[in-house]
This record gives sequence, structure tokens and C-alpha cells, in this order.
Amino acid sequence: MMSMKKKRTITAVVISLIALTFFVLYSSEAQRKKPGLILTGVVVGYDESLSLVNVTSAPQLQVLIVRIVRSLKGHEESRYIKVVYQYMHNDPTLPKEIVDGKTQWRFELTRAAAQDQSCMGPLQGLKQTPGADAEEIPNDSNLPCYVLQPGGIKLDSNKK
Repeated sequence: MMSMKKKRTITAVVISLIALTFFVLYSSEAQRKKPGLILTGVVVGYDESLSLVNVTSAPQLQVLIVRIVRSLKGHEESRYIKVVYQYMHNDPTLPKEIVDGKTQWRFELTRAAAQDQSCMGPLQGLKQTPGADAEEIPNDSNLPCYVLQPGGIKLDSNKK
């Protein structure tokens, strides 16, 4: 027979685990904030070295340099921004056409947290897209950095 003290301890542990589970689920959902910046832009560069690392079932990462064409919601002073696409293995990947250098895309972005390591420092293997060959694309750590969630990109249907 189990003593009353052991039953209370087990009950307390179970309640703590349930509370911790709800906290983790709530905090991860809170990280998927509503977009603070919605814009159309053209991808003019990307970090080519990341494709070599994205071969496991661990969280995946792609970093893009986007030239802003127009802002639909929010405001950004810079003409170029760094966009970090974080996704899991079963989430959709970015369309292959994204790196053609001429197609305009609609991005729904949230500002990256100050401690986000993927936003710090220059891109390791900046590869310019074919349509952006003549552009002087900044790849330093001073670019404003935003996070793109799965489903946050579409072809710009209002291209003018």
C-alpha cells in the first residue's frame, strides 16, 4: 500500500507537470505574434550556407535579404531587411521562385527579438539572386531583422 505522503507527492508532481505543459504551450504560441510589418518586396540575397545545415528533422532556418518595394502595414526606415524564416521539418519550405530576384512577394513579419542569434552578425555565405547582380546588397549586422512564420509569404497579387 502506498502511504498518504507518497500519494500527495505524486499528485503534486502530476499537477506541476500539467502546469508546466500549459506554460510551455502558451509561451510557444505567444512567440508566434501577429505581424507587425506587412510589405511587398523582392528577395535579392540569401544565406547559401544554411541549405547545407538544413538536412535534419530539427528546426530549420533560412535567411533572406529583401529589398522593400512598399509597406502595407507598419514602417521600416531601411530599404533592405534581413528576414529569418524559422520552420519545422513538416512545415512548408519557401517556394523555389523566391530567389529569382524579380518576383515580388507579400511578407507578414514580426520584429525579431533582440537576443535572436540568427539576426546577429553578417551573413556567412551571401548569394545574390540573379536579378540583383548589379545591386550593392548590405550583408552586415546593422540590417533590421524580422521573423517570417510558415504561411507568412505569398505572391504579390497587387504588383503594379
